[in-house]
Amino acid sequence: MEKNTNERYIFKPNFLGEGSYGKVYKAYDTVLKKEVAIKKMRINKISNCIDECGINFVLLREIKIMKEIKHKNIMT
Repeated sequence: MEKNTNERYIFKPNFLGEGSYGKVYKAYDTVLKKEVAIKKMRINKISNCIDECGINFVLLREIKIMKEIKHKNIMT
């Protein structure tokens, strides 16, 4: 695994899963010095859900849910 000092996360080739709005990959956090899972959101899926005011309620709902989760293995 190569380390670039400018990057916090080093993505590994491991694809962990996917949902409606993104894919989850395994990565290495160079600050925490441990493996983490990172969700990459699909912009085209997100942009299809933006209303006339420019607000994406699906994305806001997911952010709200993630902020409410309190678990040692989940960082928001």
